[in-house]
Amino acid sequence: MRKITITIIVLILLSILWYFISPVFVKRELNEEMPKIVEVFQNGTRRESLGIISSALFVPNAHEVKGKASLIEDINGQIFLRFENFEIINGNDVRVYLSKDLEKNDAIELGPLKGTHGNFNYKVSSNINL
Repeated sequence: MRKITITIIVLILLSILWYFISPVFVKRELNEEMPKIVEVFQNGTRRESLGIISSALFVPNAHEVKGKASLIEDINGQIFLRFENFEIINGNDVRVYLSKDLEKNDAIELGPLKGTHGNFNYKVSSNINL
């Protein structure tokens, strides 16, 4: 009886350990197209270009992270947060927030992390004052 109890406890502990450690071994790569805008000049000619509002490199803080984040406006005026050449070690329930500082007092959640590697976009609600 004692062996069965110990075996059950060990299995439960191994399951819990696997839950917390296994995401580190999971790599999710995603490559979405970059949103584009159409620029109209005074003479009426049009040229397709990227509507980059702001851009910055990720700075490792609590986790090792690489890549660039950009705010981009598309041809319909929709704003996107774009991650480019992004790399991070996976974790449990990693979420993406848009915030003016690291305190997250006024942070807006954009959703779960789409991938651990690659290039991907998050739509930013039009009622958010950037």
